[in-house]
Amino acid sequence: MSKDIHEFTMERTGDLDAYFAKMMKDSIFRQAYAVEENKMASALTLLKARGEIWRSKGNDCPDRDVDKTC
Repeated sequence: MSKDIHEFTMERTGDLDAYFAKMMKDSIFRQAYAVEENKMASALTLLKARGEIWRSKGNDCPDRDVDKTC
């Protein structure tokens, strides 16, 4: 699924570094991005903690291509 998301994104934005460099010039985008960045960082922390709990119970990651990030 992440490959599909990557392809979808790349088809619409091209080079992501160039896209973000362009968008970060817009102060409204920067403000919105800062809020979302904090939310995403919090979500990532929760997902990592849940993954640690999952593995601590003796479970493996369901997707073998993902190294300890499930």
